[in-house]
Parts: sequence; structure tokens; C-alpha cells
Amino acid sequence: KIRLKGNSSRTFDKKPFKVNLPKGYYLDIPEYFKYPLKEFHLNADFARNNYLSSTLTWKIFEKAGFDVPNFQKLQLNKNGAFYGAYLLADKYDDEWQENFPKY
Repeated sequence: KIRLKGNSSRTFDKKPFKVNLPKGYYLDIPEYFKYPLKEFHLNADFARNNYLSSTLTWKIFEKAGFDVPNFQKLQLNKNGAFYGAYLLADKYDDEWQENFPKY
């Protein structure tokens, strides 16, 4: 299942998405994520079509001592053409909290 996420962000040119994989399916990318994902977010950096602002924000929070979700930048294509610069990010749910038990 893929659905639009957010409230005001639904009006943006590049939409953010929430992805929920079917039962028994996982996205496993051990180089970037500590565990297989069954749900994740595709967050658009809609304003600039680059990764700088989103990546920089997460890195600042991480340097300040906060646990941040795992994320990986990617290029999203639609019908074979560039659609936008996105971050694939952990969903803040029970699974994520289990990996960061102080929350």
C-alpha cells in the first residue's frame, strides 16, 4: 500500500508517501538500515529537488544527541523520468522504538 502522508504537504508539487509492504515482504538494505523495513516513508525535498535540507536537518539533530531514523537519499522516477529527490526513512513506530529503547 502506498498513500500520501502529511497534512499541508499534500499540496506540495512533490508529495511525501507512506509505504506499507504486504504481509511477509520486507525491504532489506543492510548497508543503510539496521533491520528489514515493512513500513517506511518516502519524504520529498520538494522545494529544491536536492537532498541538502532534509539530510542536514537530520544530521543536526543527530549531532545534538537525538536518535534519528535511518534514512537514505534516493532519486524517485515516475514512468522512467526523474520525479524528485527523496529520502527513504524509517517510520517512527514500535519497530523503530525497539531499536532505540530509551524512547
